[in-house]
Amino acid sequence: MSLDAQAQSLRLLVVHHDLIVLEDLCETLAETGSAALVDRADTLRPDDLDGQCYDAALIEVSRNATAYETAFQTLSKALARVIWITDDMHPAPETPLVRTSLRQPFRTEDVTTALEAAGVLLTGMKMPRP
Repeated sequence: MSLDAQAQSLRLLVVHHDLIVLEDLCETLAETGSAALVDRADTLRPDDLDGQCYDAALIEVSRNATAYETAFQTLSKALARVIWITDDMHPAPETPLVRTSLRQPFRTEDVTTALEAAGVLLTGMKMPRP
């Protein structure tokens, strides 16, 4: 991706406890033109076998105001957890949906910490269900 394209989009790691919901969410975002799937993460498994598993997708959201608003409304309705991926030019926004952020470049340990801060507790605790 070019630097110009990166400047016009935002990257988010979206985490959900239901793979089907996450896939539908990514598809909906792509169909509305408000976001594009960049990559799918492996299932995130907690240390405790009885704990909740999560799936994650890295998406790219357009900075276009309409696309941005549509993406966040869709994510909010799906009860997804969002981790904002920041850089020097783009700090995380003030919104209840974004519980934490990751600063690029980041390490695996940083991702784990961000997930836990976003309410995805990888120590066997479950994310609240609707």
